[in-house]
Amino acid sequence: MSLPNEGTYRAALAGQIVIYETDKGATCAAVPVKLTSGDVAWTGKATQTFVSKDGTVNERTLQTMCSIFGDPTDTTTGVYRFGEDAEKPIAEIEAAKTITFDVVIEHKQSSPDEAGDTYAYAAVKYINAAGGGFKMPTAISRKDFLAKHGAKFRALGCGRVKNQPAITPGKVVESKAQPVPAQAELPATPAPAKAKAPVKPKAAPAKPAGGQPVTATQDEVQAVWEAVVAKRSLGEDGAAVLWFEVQKTSVGKEDNELTIQQWGTVKLAFEAELAK
Repeated sequence: MSLPNEGTYRAALAGQIVIYETDKGATCAAVPVKLTSGDVAWTGKATQTFVSKDGTVNERTLQTMCSIFGDPTDTTTGVYRFGEDAEKPIAEIEAAKTITFDVVIEHKQSSPDEAGDTYAYAAVKYINAAGGGFKMPTAISRKDFLAKHGAKFRALGCGRVKNQPAITPGKVVESKAQPVPAQAELPATPAPAKAKAPVKPKAAPAKPAGGQPVTATQDEVQAVWEAVVAKRSLGEDGAAVLWFEVQKTSVGKEDNELTIQQWGTVKLAFEAELAK
């Protein structure tokens, strides 16, 4: 019989999982598996030890088995078979029909027989949840991340302007001027009936009077950043927090994946901030 190569394969149950005890007192699960991927049709048995002979519960093994096949103490699944249970075809067990998992296959050499001959065979080294069964860590807050690393990461180039071409020393990169749309003629403003107190003008808009969108190059953004660090006595970490707060207020985003037009809006917002 051909053996599957060593590696990871997708698998399914080939029968009920038998719960048993060894002669030395360990509690184990015999898991009959069949490969559902790969070029070789192969079935075999994986042994999973729930409780070692010294009484130690193998928590990782138990958690892996529970995540794939369900709780062995739940008598309603039918996936696990105990001594008093009648054997059932796995195809008749509803809970088993949707179970798939990964197995890691390794090759082993048998013990010598009476003639001293040995043979190679395939065995299941590990059983894992389909796709690896990895557990993602708990994320830290954006505020803590920026306070600790924002300035350092920016200094290493994480603040590169999206869609901005790389600038080679000694070479000037020319940007194409954008056409200025024609301005409609404005109607004459009627004279006010009564003089009023002057109104404080609002912050500069993202587009100047000519209508051409404001943009900012990588060097211009870097110059604004250096001005924020220099003029606000916050240190680089504190300046990083302020940087992303103003950025979110001006363009609604806190990351560095901005277009050159969005960076232009951020630049204007910081010029207004520094003018306060």
